[in-house]
Amino acid sequence: MATSKQTLYEPLQYYHIYNRANGWENIFLEEENYYYFLKKYAEKLDDVVKTLAYCLMPNHFHLLIQVRSSGEIYDFIEDKKKQLGNIKIPKTVETQEQLNHFIVQRQLTNFLGGYVKAFNKYHQRKGSLFQQNTCRKLVENSVYFRTAIR
Repeated sequence: MATSKQTLYEPLQYYHIYNRANGWENIFLEEENYYYFLKKYAEKLDDVVKTLAYCLMPNHFHLLIQVRSSGEIYDFIEDKKKQLGNIKIPKTVETQEQLNHFIVQRQLTNFLGGYVKAFNKYHQRKGSLFQQNTCRKLVENSVYFRTAIR
């Protein structure tokens, strides 16, 4: 994911996340695509972020999220360890802040990658669906917060 200056996902902070389709394509071709996107979003992200608002357009999406607390993210990691065994955490992740970021980033990447894979299979297409980098902006003030909700 890219922003003009890459920042970590931090617990209890708000972020505006958005991406669009490559070229002139759409990321939602049928009503079912919207439902599937939201279903997979909930499965992958509800445990690590709170969703305050979203907007799904035929060729792009916007999300306004709040990262859950460090304790909630820790509980998520422990639950996943019980279900799946060890979670592969890169050696470069050395602090709690980096771990929180890694988990949120991983879940978002898994969600979007899974959506693209299912979309491509369903619509018999190949290749990238989204632009290369999903954008995120830290919501640092109430004006931007209100704008993102609108």
